[in-house]
Amino acid sequence: MPVTVADLPAYTDIIDVRSPGEFSEDHIPGAVNLPVLDDAERERVGTLYKQISSFEAKKVGAALVSRNIAKHLDAWFIDKPKSYRPLVYCWRGGSRSGSLTHVLQKIGFGAVQLEGGYKAYRRHVVAELDREALAAHRGSLLGALPDQPQPSQKSFESAIWFALSRFDSAHPVFVESESKKIGALRVPDALITAMRASICLRLEVPLAARVRLLTEDYMHFLHDPGTINRQLAYLTPLRGNETVATWQTLANERAWPELVTALLDQHYDPTYLKSLAKNYAASPSDQLFHTDDLSASGLQQLARTILAAA
Repeated sequence: MPVTVADLPAYTDIIDVRSPGEFSEDHIPGAVNLPVLDDAERERVGTLYKQISSFEAKKVGAALVSRNIAKHLDAWFIDKPKSYRPLVYCWRGGSRSGSLTHVLQKIGFGAVQLEGGYKAYRRHVVAELDREALAAHRGSLLGALPDQPQPSQKSFESAIWFALSRFDSAHPVFVESESKKIGALRVPDALITAMRASICLRLEVPLAARVRLLTEDYMHFLHDPGTINRQLAYLTPLRGNETVATWQTLANERAWPELVTALLDQHYDPTYLKSLAKNYAASPSDQLFHTDDLSASGLQQLARTILAAA
């Protein structure tokens, strides 16, 4: 019987035999990259296929794949027990994953090949997202995380699908009232639609408490006013030269509570309230919660209160 994406949890390991470049763009969450052709080898074989013939490409490719499989047998598979049962996939479930699967089966491992490969996995993810911190970004102009680039759109969608597939549908799932865009990434249409159609929990928190929390969360800016000022400059067309210059002066003076207060009052709160009114309009079914304690213990107590109400 063909093995499909729905069967993933049944296997000891998920092995991605594509090149490191293909793997880095996106892969099945938790997969191990054991390439049977590296990026340069894949390009070489592909060039032979296009410019000479499929026969010549297959001869060279078979030799390269055999050598790489031998290396993986020595390094990855040598200590695996006979009960080891990996699922192997490549781009479309073809010769690359088929080669490794064949060798592993001949050894005696219960290896199987994913039908349709990564392409089938992507189709499954897209279909599932149409049905139902991952972005490495906090969502605002200042939301980029230091030394942590955002994943690719495909990898972001994989992470969403992986997280959603592990939720218990019998219990509520709480999500932030996120916007359509998170940095350079886009929240899938079906997910954002479901979020905006859901019951809302509204939190009321005094400005002073929010300022303290945001000052801690954005601590990385405190060491480099130049970085925040470059980002603030992008708001000039929206807020004007004078307002942005005032913010930049506060940053240069490292007057962080004053800067955060001004940004909330003059930019973020008006922007978010406008967006909330449009995308998460108030409803009689909404629940309202209040706290002025955003410490770890205070947030835990707030979570307990929300869960009890839910």
